[in-house]
Amino acid sequence: MILSPVNFPERFDDLQSGTVYAFKSSFEFRAGSYSGYNAWRNELAKLAGYKASPYEFLGKTELRYDATAWRLQQGPFWELINFSDAEGVIGPIACKKVYQDFIQYSEAAEKHPDPYFKESYADWKKAFEMCADNGAIVFH
Repeated sequence: MILSPVNFPERFDDLQSGTVYAFKSSFEFRAGSYSGYNAWRNELAKLAGYKASPYEFLGKTELRYDATAWRLQQGPFWELINFSDAEGVIGPIACKKVYQDFIQYSEAAEKHPDPYFKESYADWKKAFEMCADNGAIVFH
């Protein structure tokens, strides 16, 4: 597989663009539709303690937790929340950090009332765990 950064080159740290990478193991899961994934990502931001802030989209303004993360430069799950919902690569440096966030917030996630949120949290946690040791997460 040939990897290259798309719109978030800082998430590509510790990888080389255009290099052919082989993988020893892989894990695929459906993150959801665009709207479903974005709703999940907003819940993740809420779980991580980001405050709600106004966000305008298609002429409507709503309070969103992920919108606060988008305005920051760091924070829990920031590398995932402030990332494309469609394509891109997150390299091992960011994966290590985000995996630690998943560990830190696991207990709170287990108490979340939505089964879909918990299932997605477990899938993402597994993906980041696998990639934290010289791996990469590829959105496609």
